[in-house]
Amino acid sequence: MELQVEGKLKLRGPAKQTVDVPLKVAAKLDYDERYLAVSPATGQPLRSIRAYRVAEADLKVASAEPQSLRESRRVIQAERQRTHVLLTSPDGPLTREELDLLDTQANSMILSALLPAKKIAIDETWEPSPAALALLLGLDTAGSSNVTAKLATIQENAAKIELSGTITGTAHGQTTEIDLAGRIGFDIDRKQVAWITLSIRENREIGLVSPGLAVAARIQVQVTPIEESQLLTQEVLAKVARETRPEQMLLEFGSPIGEYHLVHDRRWFVTVDQKEFTKIRLVDSGKAIAQCNVSWPADLPKGETFTKAKFQQQVSEALGKNFGQFVDADESVTDDGIKMIRVTVTGTVQEVPVMWNYYHLTNTEGRRLSLVFTYAASDAEAFSGADAALVSSVNFLPRQEPTPAAPEVKAEKPGPDRR
Repeated sequence: MELQVEGKLKLRGPAKQTVDVPLKVAAKLDYDERYLAVSPATGQPLRSIRAYRVAEADLKVASAEPQSLRESRRVIQAERQRTHVLLTSPDGPLTREELDLLDTQANSMILSALLPAKKIAIDETWEPSPAALALLLGLDTAGSSNVTAKLATIQENAAKIELSGTITGTAHGQTTEIDLAGRIGFDIDRKQVAWITLSIRENREIGLVSPGLAVAARIQVQVTPIEESQLLTQEVLAKVARETRPEQMLLEFGSPIGEYHLVHDRRWFVTVDQKEFTKIRLVDSGKAIAQCNVSWPADLPKGETFTKAKFQQQVSEALGKNFGQFVDADESVTDDGIKMIRVTVTGTVQEVPVMWNYYHLTNTEGRRLSLVFTYAASDAEAFSGADAALVSSVNFLPRQEPTPAAPEVKAEKPGPDRR
């Protein structure tokens, strides 16, 4: 699979105006895939196992770095859900960047969903369902669609199908409109899509966790049957679980300067990732539920402790006029020796009732981490437990020793002329 994207990101500026940033992406995926389960009714694949040879993307936007899949996550399970294809690794959590790299439009698991439900003649048309198009294009929901498909030609054992039209929908809570034109090659003998080419123009609004888009994209997918895979060995196949385990669906994140590591469910999105702090937003069904601000205060001086009373004082001072009252406060020590202080506070922001869950973590070396969860009181039930699951996964990463400076080489003073 090859993807080319060019256009612009739409960002929200300081005064809430839209700022356009040029965007260019070139991505390539190459993998062996074996279907593990198919629908008895339609023959469409439901579960598969993949082994990636290549998974990389070159992003030319702002300071973005090239993306690639770690060697330890080259084996991926794919499971078709009602609205998306769930991608996980049996070897551990993916990062958000790895998931975005793999979770492309024109996923090979859903190409057959575009085919007609009955036999048709040349030049006959049909309308792929909005649900099938949403799967094809990576949309969370599909709105209106006038996309039509037509059987264009049949030559020998190959049929060519043409697609065109416009579909609206949502992605990560953002409304989007996609103009679509494409062709599909179908192998009649194998009853399998052999290739697909899509040209896409998308205009997506700025959303809660990602920028808007105004882009043109070209996607090419080639499906080649093989008798045997050197990548999908018996050892690899033995890793496959009959059902995707909840822990496989978690994502992992490490701070930009190597201070800490955590895992989180897929509703959390990192929106700001800087050397001083990280912001993570919880979005569920297109609604922002909460935000978590993570920072790392200076290490405690040797022998000094940080008390619950002092933490409560700092929290009260930080909230100022927004402070209402403390709901509870407790402290504990994890199995890894991390001292955790937790404080829950109620208050108001612009007359809206708000809740804050403050956490202060200190390890045995005096290194500290601060996490502040903010959410509307009306979202308390939807938020319930989301903070505990995230905080319990936190680990302090070993600090890298600074690389010693190379010794200064002083130039020798010129000696007497010995010629």
